[in-house]
Amino acid sequence: GLDLEIEFHSGKKLNRADAKVCLAMCREELQEEYEVSGYGWDEEDKWGELTSSESRLLLFREAVGRRIVGYASFRLTLQGECWNCMEGSPCLFVYDLLVLPEYRRKGVGKQALLTLEMAARKARLAYVCALVTSASALGPPFLSAIKGWRDDTAAVLQMDAADPDDDSFRVYAKCVDTSILQAEQQSQSVQAYARQLAAQLAAASAAPPPPP
Repeated sequence: GLDLEIEFHSGKKLNRADAKVCLAMCREELQEEYEVSGYGWDEEDKWGELTSSESRLLLFREAVGRRIVGYASFRLTLQGECWNCMEGSPCLFVYDLLVLPEYRRKGVGKQALLTLEMAARKARLAYVCALVTSASALGPPFLSAIKGWRDDTAAVLQMDAADPDDDSFRVYAKCVDTSILQAEQQSQSVQAYARQLAAQLAAASAAPPPPP
């Protein structure tokens, strides 16, 4: 198995050498993707995102050698974070989830998401959200393969602050609030019953009349 350790840090107190490693990893893995998508790469903004007092990070570090092999940067905020507005439900919003190529497909990214989901539940948040640029080749299939995650871009586009012309990113989300999940299940059951009833009525109206 992998001999990795998980560390939790606030952005403001993150060791600056570690912050530089995360920034370099992000630049190497995501700069081109940010630029191609139109989301835009701004090194100062990314540094501020990593080191601000609102930011939180999970670091994945080799137990021997102490090398950082992956990290997740996130904030406890509202779904409108992607539009820089305080709108929507409380969520844990993931900006970056990166793992070095040699550690991919070994469960590191999935463990990071599970850890973040646990943190969101403990903080009594409604969702875990993740921003993925429209040029990302790895993000959508990775998130879609994990139970409960879905493309939630349509929901955030309904917000007042949304820019319907901005197609540079998508937002994936997983609900971790049991009351919302139960309400969704009930709604799906009602909709399924309504469809079944409509089909029965359509079949009955299409049937030939009985002979006189």
